[in-house]
Amino acid sequence: MRRGITLTETLIVAALMALVAAIVVSAFAGYGQNEALEKNATVVASILRQAQLETLGSKDAVAYGVHLEETKAILFKGIYSSTDPFNRAYNFHPSIKISTVSLTGGGSDVVFERLLGTTANSGTVVFEKKEDPAAQRTITIKATGLVDY
Repeated sequence: MRRGITLTETLIVAALMALVAAIVVSAFAGYGQNEALEKNATVVASILRQAQLETLGSKDAVAYGVHLEETKAILFKGIYSSTDPFNRAYNFHPSIKISTVSLTGGGSDVVFERLLGTTANSGTVVFEKKEDPAAQRTITIKATGLVDY
């Protein structure tokens, strides 16, 4: 009678362990991307609120806004200029992008009105995972300046 583990049994156990490891890793990778989607949408909603608050506070006596690009959002003051040293850019997670910016009057800038905090650039901003466009989060900017996420 032989005792011990055969090579076949060892290979079967190794294959099963590799399969379980692959499932666990893919589950955590998807989880990380979902968290990145939530985080990026939340950060942009916060940046929009910050621009509104700085405008309402009459900081530097100018209006503030947010310029939206596929992979980043830029807080600016006055009129957006890509070369303004004041600009504060917030880059998105590499797996996340803005798929749609649909603002009243077109464009990709949300600018708040001094003293009122309202905006003529109401509309929606849709975020999605690059590898799964069905996974989306939407920010709604109302004409009153209210930002819903």
